[in-house]
Amino acid sequence: MKRLIRDSLIIVAIAASVHAVGLQPDARPALIGIFFTVHHGGSPAAPSTWLRVEQVTPGAPAERAGMRPGDVVTELNSQPINFRDEVELLLALAKMEVDKPATMTVLRGQARQTLTVIPTRMSAAQYEQWKVGLTMLQAQRAQRAAAAAAAPK
Repeated sequence: MKRLIRDSLIIVAIAASVHAVGLQPDARPALIGIFFTVHHGGSPAAPSTWLRVEQVTPGAPAERAGMRPGDVVTELNSQPINFRDEVELLLALAKMEVDKPATMTVLRGQARQTLTVIPTRMSAAQYEQWKVGLTMLQAQRAQRAAAAAAAPK
């Protein structure tokens, strides 16, 4: 199922760290500056997930790395992007480090290339938005789980 992630908090969701993953109280996650669509495909035996870049924030690390709208991100630091839902994605991306280069494998047309992105620290306001977004996604996850548990089998 495709989901367009448009909230400004998700533009910074390519994050370096959050309280949920043991962040120091004054530290803030990093940003790379993209809007993206999450795609899931493949089969249960061989699932695949990728991100389609919808928009790149001008001047952000992703733009400096050469990322463009339409790029399809398939790997982060040589690891396939595999996650159960957006919450898992955000928490996985939260392991990126500010100012430490990260590689993103992208498909642009038929060409595969590796871009090196150097995340920068998000502002306090962006961090607050990001936390709100994470909380919303966690609530949606809980609602889906509750609905699935209540569904007749």
